[in-house]
Amino acid sequence: MSGLFGLMYTSTLTLQAQEAALGVINHNVANANTPGFSRQRINFETRQNIGSSNWNIGGGVTLSGVQRISDSFLLGQMGRAVSGYGEQNSMAKSYSIIENTFGEPADVELGETTLGDSVADFLSAWQPALNPEMESTDADMRGLIVEAARVMAIRFNNIANSLTSQMDNMHTDLNIAIDEANALLEDVGDLNLQIMNTNVTESARADLMDQRDQSLNRLSELIGAEWMVNDRNQLKVYVGGRALVDHTTVHKLRTETSGNANDRSLGAIVFPEGEGIEMTVPGGEIKGIMNMINTDIPRVMAQLDNMAASMIDRVNSLHQQASGDGGGGCAIFTGADASTMAVNSVVLENHDAISLLGELSDGRDMATAIFDLHSEQLEGCEGNTIEGFYATIVGDFGTKSRSALQLTQASGRILNGLEQKLESVAGVNVDEELAQMLVVQTTYQAAAKIMGLVDEMMDTLISIA
Repeated sequence: MSGLFGLMYTSTLTLQAQEAALGVINHNVANANTPGFSRQRINFETRQNIGSSNWNIGGGVTLSGVQRISDSFLLGQMGRAVSGYGEQNSMAKSYSIIENTFGEPADVELGETTLGDSVADFLSAWQPALNPEMESTDADMRGLIVEAARVMAIRFNNIANSLTSQMDNMHTDLNIAIDEANALLEDVGDLNLQIMNTNVTESARADLMDQRDQSLNRLSELIGAEWMVNDRNQLKVYVGGRALVDHTTVHKLRTETSGNANDRSLGAIVFPEGEGIEMTVPGGEIKGIMNMINTDIPRVMAQLDNMAASMIDRVNSLHQQASGDGGGGCAIFTGADASTMAVNSVVLENHDAISLLGELSDGRDMATAIFDLHSEQLEGCEGNTIEGFYATIVGDFGTKSRSALQLTQASGRILNGLEQKLESVAGVNVDEELAQMLVVQTTYQAAAKIMGLVDEMMDTLISIA
């Protein structure tokens, strides 16, 4: 197009382009503090001159689209980092609860005691009977032994019940996390459909992609999800090698318990809906929860049960062998594990049923034999003493708790670094937007001035005619 009308048209295109650019800048500034928002910019292209005259100069500007500024590599790295963070953070929280359940470490200044203290107190309660210098009546000694036994049994019961409750809570947490993952999978499928809709503007499509990235990031944190775009520009989401989202097709997840229905430590497994093959969860909060449900809490519960069973069996065996001293012959404890351990009602109702100095077949007296459990290595305690086995239990989950916390902190630092890098690439810098706004304003004013000048020139031509 040539002549004054061509100049007018070119100026009109310039004004329209700058209006569009200002709209994108305005959208960026409005979302400067919106989590997950990726800044956008409008792309301009030189418009080819349509005219045939050899003196026509340029055809102005045209819009080639709105570009979303992001970095797919950094987003993928963040997905892997947030998966590790979710897993370790979930386990660190669970180990902290177990530490509180055992009361470890105890605050001595506040007079707090632990299960280990109650075990030591029960064994030491037999000392007055074998130490003549510790003056005490038989009734006092028997009363001290029964009370120490009762406190120890209650400690075992409370910890076992707390671990069972924690296991139940972890199953509830798993179901909640699976429900959230399913909702996110549906969101991703819906967003995939909207993003491919040809009626959606490019700026709106960029916003939808931001929403999808946030859903994908949360899926990684929950269940270690990974994703890729195929050659048709359609996104797929994978978990443990299984495709849970294939463009708009979504496969939800379901959970089942594993193990004996009467078992206090039922496990958990995850399946894609409609499939019967268990899915491996590669990371995220759900993997951390499943590690606790299937491995860590059952191991602590089994160790605690073994410790209680060893105490019950050994003390009862020794006491029932005793002869003389008016007692012996009865079991001091009933039950078979930490949750069922209790002081025999016969002993509770009649303290005289406790044998203080009854003799054993090996020549030792009763008090010495039970007191010696401080140092006796027991098969049920993996070759440790009862107190040593307790220290091993506490040390094991204490070490794992510290490791999980350290790994959480390390993953958090990596994640924070990646977030800062992504923010520097995709985040909105208000100062830069203001600077670009001035460029748009100046360009708009210049185009308007040209349009005004062309209008004056047209008036001149009309007046001459």
